[in-house]
Amino acid sequence: MARLIVNPGREDAWEIPLRDGVTSLGRGEHNHFQINEPSVSTAHCHILVNHGDITIKDLGSTNGTFVN
Repeated sequence: MARLIVNPGREDAWEIPLRDGVTSLGRGEHNHFQINEPSVSTAHCHILVNHGDITIKDLGSTNGTFVN
């Protein structure tokens, strides 16, 4: 199963399991996973998993979305 590691290498790191379909991330309560950090927008990004292919889409967040 695919996973996203938030804050890798830090004591407060945590893992989000990614299943097939769309996973929404952001500060807002309506997201699948809420990330309560000032640098994260209310509706920050979507991660799409489709048969092993993973795509991330920024939703117009203020600070952008970065991989690695």
